[in-house]
Amino acid sequence: MKKRTELAVLFLFLPLVLWVGYGPSLDGDFLWDDDGHLTRPELRGAEGLSQIWFEPGATQQYYPLLHTVFWCLGKVFHDVPIGYRVMNLILHGVCCFLVFLILSRLSFEGALLAAGLFALHPVHVESTAWISEMKNTLSGVWYLLAMLAWLRFDQDRHRGLWVLSLFLFFLALATKTVTVTLPCALLLIVWWKRGRVELRLDIMHLLPFFILGVVAGIHTAWVETHFIGASGTDFELTVLQRVLLAGRVPWMSIFHLVWPVQLPFFVQNPPLDPSSVVEWFFPIATLAVPWMLWMFRRRMGRGPLVAWLFFVGTLFPALGFIDVYPFRYSFFADHFQYLASLGILTLVAGSVQRIGFLPPAYRPALGLVLLLPLLLLSRSRSLLFQGNETLWRHTLEQNPTSFIAANHLGMIERSRGQLNAAIELFRTAADLKPDHAESRLNLGTCLRDLNRPDEAMQVYEDVLEIHSDYPPALANIGQLHFDAGRFEESVTACRRAVRGKPELVDAWFNLSAGLAQLGRFEEAIKACDGALGGDFRYASTHPSRIHRQIGVIHVLSGQGRASIPAYERAVALDPDFGMAWFELSDQLGRAGRGEEAKVAGRRASELLRRSE
Repeated sequence: MKKRTELAVLFLFLPLVLWVGYGPSLDGDFLWDDDGHLTRPELRGAEGLSQIWFEPGATQQYYPLLHTVFWCLGKVFHDVPIGYRVMNLILHGVCCFLVFLILSRLSFEGALLAAGLFALHPVHVESTAWISEMKNTLSGVWYLLAMLAWLRFDQDRHRGLWVLSLFLFFLALATKTVTVTLPCALLLIVWWKRGRVELRLDIMHLLPFFILGVVAGIHTAWVETHFIGASGTDFELTVLQRVLLAGRVPWMSIFHLVWPVQLPFFVQNPPLDPSSVVEWFFPIATLAVPWMLWMFRRRMGRGPLVAWLFFVGTLFPALGFIDVYPFRYSFFADHFQYLASLGILTLVAGSVQRIGFLPPAYRPALGLVLLLPLLLLSRSRSLLFQGNETLWRHTLEQNPTSFIAANHLGMIERSRGQLNAAIELFRTAADLKPDHAESRLNLGTCLRDLNRPDEAMQVYEDVLEIHSDYPPALANIGQLHFDAGRFEESVTACRRAVRGKPELVDAWFNLSAGLAQLGRFEEAIKACDGALGGDFRYASTHPSRIHRQIGVIHVLSGQGRASIPAYERAVALDPDFGMAWFELSDQLGRAGRGEEAKVAGRRASELLRRSE
């Protein structure tokens, strides 16, 4: 009867409290790297699904099931963020519901409170309000379903439940590989409930889970290094520094769980100085806690030890022993502990139920006392995730060393035309992290926009001193040479750029422009083909401009008729491209296609007049 009552309470009130706590973020914009996670236009067709599953590097991270879901959501919501955000919140709600079902099956007294703490804790705002972190909520659903299926198998020993659990574990890994820790968590639960783990009964049945997890983990580590960019000086930590980091992360996570006030998006990195005695306190304490809990297990029970081991074990992929791309910005983030927090939150919920001096009738009231502040803090934090500017300004206020926040605020100021303000922010980002090429490139672009080419050139050359033959810097140097009429130098720089990074669209485009000015028209056309085969995700050059460039090159080479299809393709891709319409009209007239030329001319006049 009690379980049914709690289930009814959860069913009735969970949607309401989630809406109150996370509602302010639902109508927000796309954030930071959301555009990198959502399905790119070239992958939105049926063949895109094959690339998502079988071509590592086709998506920002190789999480094929996640990107399949994004592919499906794109068909429904297109580029409207609220649909993705609502789906993410629904997935979080499903996770909360599954937490309650799992703890109830384990006869855990504080199941409802634990689900409530998990639902409303502010550390989970990152995972629910940030579309990119749907990988957390979706993988959490598969992870918890796999755990629930295993618990039923452990009770009934029905073969179908074992197969179902293994399949759900595969789905979790295909969504986010941090779920690799599930079989260890299941062994902890077995030991907690029975006081022993048996080789044939438990370990042998979980062996396929471990094998699948190891294979997925190795593959993801390889993809992170070779495709995502988890390599370089940011990841060059010594063994001792990695041990210090592994000791720090659990305590940083606990601090945010205990005091979730003004949580920064990116936390300032700890010093990680092996010569500091203070720094060694954290790894020692991390190891001392389970030792003490083991020593007192007869008095306290096995629960606290299992909770701690689950917490640290589930955090393992983020402890620093494995290089992951976010380490480039910060060694710690709250979304790393989405599932791991269950260990501590469940321990808190269980402790509330065991308070001896408090009558059982008053314990639900104490639970509400815990939940209400979390609800208000989550609502306040959700407001920060409505847009990039709010999020980055708050990040820089809470963490003045966040170079990535300064860089993104500079990009926002530049988009507004506030170039001087943008320059100051880019300089701040470059000072905070001298080897961060992107902030220096942005600084150089602003200087170029302010017609200060010599200063811009110096900035780009500074980048090359740090990152030899860095393709984007070479492409920008090529642009400056082109603007100054130094076409040979422009071609040389751009060739070096595309040699180092063949997918760099802007470098190919600048190369084609330089070659055309030198009268090397055939090579210029080939350079345009190279641009069209590049990666447009981070290019400033639209495909329509490249097709227009092909048209211009044909005209310059005396092949006016050959330019017409290129111009037609340009205006098909961008119907508001006034100059392309104008040039198309001219070539149609020269080709004797008068009526078509008049139509194109009227369209060109309308667009060019509108742009004046």
